[in-house]
Amino acid sequence: MHISLFKSFHLTSLAAVVFIASGCSGVVSHQYIKTDSNGAITEIKKNYQQFGDEYQVIAEINGAITLSSDALTIASMSEGSFVKIKHFKSDDFLMISNKNGEVTYGDQRGNTPSKNEIEQFMTSVFDNTPLFAVERTQTLIEQQGIPAALNQMESANNDDTKSAYITAISANNLDLLAQKRVLAVLAQINSDYSQRVTVERFLDKQKQLPEQAWLTLLRGLNGMSSDYETRVLLSKLAPQLPNAQTIHQAYFDVSKTIDSDYEKFRLISEISSQSTHLSIADMFTASADIGSDYEAYRVVNALASEVKTPDDFEAMLTFMQHIDSDYEMKRAFLSLPYQTMDRATTAQSIELASKFIDSDYELSKTLIHICQKSPHKAQLTETVKLALQSIGSDSDRVKVYDVL
Repeated sequence: MHISLFKSFHLTSLAAVVFIASGCSGVVSHQYIKTDSNGAITEIKKNYQQFGDEYQVIAEINGAITLSSDALTIASMSEGSFVKIKHFKSDDFLMISNKNGEVTYGDQRGNTPSKNEIEQFMTSVFDNTPLFAVERTQTLIEQQGIPAALNQMESANNDDTKSAYITAISANNLDLLAQKRVLAVLAQINSDYSQRVTVERFLDKQKQLPEQAWLTLLRGLNGMSSDYETRVLLSKLAPQLPNAQTIHQAYFDVSKTIDSDYEKFRLISEISSQSTHLSIADMFTASADIGSDYEAYRVVNALASEVKTPDDFEAMLTFMQHIDSDYEMKRAFLSLPYQTMDRATTAQSIELASKFIDSDYELSKTLIHICQKSPHKAQLTETVKLALQSIGSDSDRVKVYDVL
């Protein structure tokens, strides 16, 4: 009778293996993953800590892997491939390899574990590493259907394992319920980088998302903490958003989680240059909490040429009132498209400039620019004269009179 591999791990080791296999989360302390040009794993080295004990899974995969019909064991693997699990405290291990064309399982004593022990080990590999995620998902779907693959995805205990199973299952035709289960796991990914990449891969496969799936996806992004990753992801999502106001609102709700004024400006400047269903007015509204006058000016400068509707103009002028710096306020007014603005909106701009720009010099520069650029100058003379009452400097007033 052979000595049981899992019994040879001692009592603390047995507890650790059993709990990993049952789906309890371990803490990833070290990992190395190498993939080929198609994204398939060729090498992996991954450590886990469980109840104070540390385990290590090492594998080299040189070709195709086939799982058994129950998706619990390896039916075939290429020559030279192997998978090894090691318990550091005892130095016990399990080795899976190809010998003479057959898959063999052995421990450090040369014994063969029981089928149940092998399946326990394989389950721990499935739940805690991205190794075999594609094969496991495909086999489960072929033999048991998509719900079984979703159950496996939900058993993943760490970011890279969750990401691997989400990516694998997303290659299939999923209904709304399945999509929402996938997105619920996606929202649990802690790494902002991993979450962003996984969203991109999910959307690359799931081309047509219903509105409820979009809302679930976007609401799941509110926990991202990296302003950079949030901005990069939202910029890529913008052209894919359907024309639905509820989805647009959820999208801008995520944008409001970005604390960096610089990243907020970059997002607005990037999405405004793309073909999207997002409104310019909503972009200004979503940028209202930018505290930097410089970045606020840059937002106006980026969006000004895209302003077309009365709502857009109203949102832009409202946004500009948050700028405290006279210099940046002037720069914002100078970036407006006066050649295409109607008389009423131009008059409103003049009134706001005279109200919010305290510097005589900056206000005079603003009024001169408007008079030179607006096709409605003749109809705006009285409005400009009223604005001049805000300028105390005779020389600056004269400069504006000279262009009237």
